[in-house]
Amino acid sequence: MKLLALLLTMLFTLSLHAQDLIVTNQGDSIHCKITSINSEKINFTFNKEGKRLETLISPDSVKYHEYNHYKKPYSTENVEGTKPFPVFRLAGNIGFSRGIGKIDNSSTSELNEHAEQLQKGMNYEFNIQFFMKENLAIGLKYNNFTSSNSMSTLINSLDEGGNLVNGTLDETIKIPFYALSLLGRKLSVDKKSAFIYGVSLGSLGYDDKRIFKHSTIPNYELKNESTTLGLGLELGYDIGISNNFALGLQLSLIMGSTTELKIEDSLNNSETQKFDDDNPLSLSHVDFSIGLRFNQ
Repeated sequence: MKLLALLLTMLFTLSLHAQDLIVTNQGDSIHCKITSINSEKINFTFNKEGKRLETLISPDSVKYHEYNHYKKPYSTENVEGTKPFPVFRLAGNIGFSRGIGKIDNSSTSELNEHAEQLQKGMNYEFNIQFFMKENLAIGLKYNNFTSSNSMSTLINSLDEGGNLVNGTLDETIKIPFYALSLLGRKLSVDKKSAFIYGVSLGSLGYDDKRIFKHSTIPNYELKNESTTLGLGLELGYDIGISNNFALGLQLSLIMGSTTELKIEDSLNNSETQKFDDDNPLSLSHVDFSIGLRFNQ
């Protein structure tokens, strides 16, 4: 009985010190004890911070494995599925935008050209996201499209004769988007770079400010406003430049339309303009942007 107990003790001791090796496709070496292997998974145990843990890895992720490679206690900090991944992402963008709404060509050529110029603008955007899983996050988004243009136009002088004078129209359009976002991510091997794809849903605003100017009369201001539901889609790539920072390239599509505008002027007049349901005012635009990302 003493001999049997001694043999069992020796075998147990050998099992603790004759450890196996798994090398992943990414070059990570895992000191472990392989418990089983089949076509779908490799099960193994490893020590981490004094605790014995069990996990598995796909054979497709393994370059090779070797039994009894080590003669010392084993541990790992780079087991696939246990290596820490960034859970917080803060992103800021700036870039060019293009409105994709249809222009009413029934106006004069000057107004058509003015409307065409207002389709071209700039955008800036801020995002904050928290990853529940390595490839899935929820967050908040703020996007703002801005465009402006000036043109010569005729202005009512508002005198007793109601004469028209040559003046200037300065127009600025802003389309803010406040949204909840759902983001997907495919991290690179070093977890610094990533493909990004997402969808967002929220409040899409419209703020159109027009100022009519002439040297002999006070400026006349006209403001058109609306709020509607907006949908956003995005696709991008974050290029890792350090452990926490990345350079981001992004293509976005913000979609929405409205059938009602609230109009107010500098003379305290106000009214509501309505559009046909089959011909609403488009607020949609495409954004091409570049920005900085912080991951933690």
